[in-house]
Amino acid sequence: MSTYRFEEYCLDLDRRLLIAGERTIPLSAKTFGVLQCLVRASGRTVTKDELIAEVWQHEDASDATIVQHVWMVRKLLGEHAKSHKYILTVSKKGYRFIPHASHAPDEGIEPASSAAGEVSQSAEPAVWREFLLAIHYAGKRDYSGLKLALQHFNAALTLDSTFAPAWLGIAGVYSNIAFYAFDTWERVLAPATAAITRAIELDRNSALAHCVRAQIQLAQWNISESERSLDRAGSVDPQSPAVYQLSSFVHAWRGESELAVADAKRALAIGPSDVALHGTFANALACSGDYENAIASYSEILELDASCRIPRQGRCEAYIANDQLDLALRDLEQLPRTCPNVSRLACAYAFLGDDAKATRLLVELQGRSSKEYVEPHCFAQTYIALGRYDEAIGLTQMAIANNDLGFPGMLNSPLLHRRMKDKRVRQTLGDIRKFLLQGSVQ
Repeated sequence: MSTYRFEEYCLDLDRRLLIAGERTIPLSAKTFGVLQCLVRASGRTVTKDELIAEVWQHEDASDATIVQHVWMVRKLLGEHAKSHKYILTVSKKGYRFIPHASHAPDEGIEPASSAAGEVSQSAEPAVWREFLLAIHYAGKRDYSGLKLALQHFNAALTLDSTFAPAWLGIAGVYSNIAFYAFDTWERVLAPATAAITRAIELDRNSALAHCVRAQIQLAQWNISESERSLDRAGSVDPQSPAVYQLSSFVHAWRGESELAVADAKRALAIGPSDVALHGTFANALACSGDYENAIASYSEILELDASCRIPRQGRCEAYIANDQLDLALRDLEQLPRTCPNVSRLACAYAFLGDDAKATRLLVELQGRSSKEYVEPHCFAQTYIALGRYDEAIGLTQMAIANNDLGFPGMLNSPLLHRRMKDKRVRQTLGDIRKFLLQGSVQ
């Protein structure tokens, strides 16, 4: 196992961990990349251009983005302001790592065990029964199931207001209600934030609680805080699949498809029997352009449970990208007529060349928007499928105002694979992605 050692720290290159005595600190991909680049060049100034080339692979990373990630590395190393114990800023040039770092290519290091979090072990059986029912309904991931889950989580808290898992469950349900577009983030943000704050107050050693907080912060497009919460979750429990699952989603959202697949694999290695993790893996494969394997993975999930809505939606998009439009339409026929699915259907017809039918579905979405919330990306991807790019671009400000996570995500979606082949469209959408990601850093 390849490692770098400096002072009391060990940087595990294979598992992307920073180890300090008994503490194990998983690192996000970019934070790890910055630290590795600096440590490897120990004693030499690393320019910002070098960091961009190695860590961002020539993406358009701003100075603010680089400064933010260097700040994160300093914080993880416990470096106090202006102390320059580990990292020296070289004016107008870059950064220099101060300690000597020794490289051990094959050294094996086992991270120390970490707390998995207390879960109110003293709770009465009646509390656990309500909690079990809530978990069951939450697992359905439809609106009626999520509402029933809220009722049972609240019933558990009526019996024991200090039962941390129920507070965590409420935060997760509200997050999923917005994530699956049953309601807006604006409406659920306050109760979700209050619930996760209470959950962490009661149990600071719950990795899942920190993951849920990271998801809520991501919904506010606060990437830096979200990554810090993910890092905290990983330090609490390095074997939490939720850490890598959410990290995979973030990478897919940013268009970092290879990293999304890598983190999805890490999550599966920890929880191979978790169907949701297989869904995350299939999504990462689809975002990377491996449509055949994505379709196969989604199909395996549907073999186990044909009623699962999320993998069928994912498979539908992979079918569209793979030019299997007839199979995509067959999947869409088995899905509820939600606004996102109406948008998917419109895209399928547009790609079939039936602009008239696609336009009628767009008109349906416009009519429904007067009675229910329709995410901006549902309109945008339909406009893009119809070749109406200016109208899609015009929705950017609305997407930012509504914290629409799907808007930047759609730019790497299999659904738009055909349109992304056009150089002009690719350039236009690339500009949108840059604007959105710059706006996401608070």
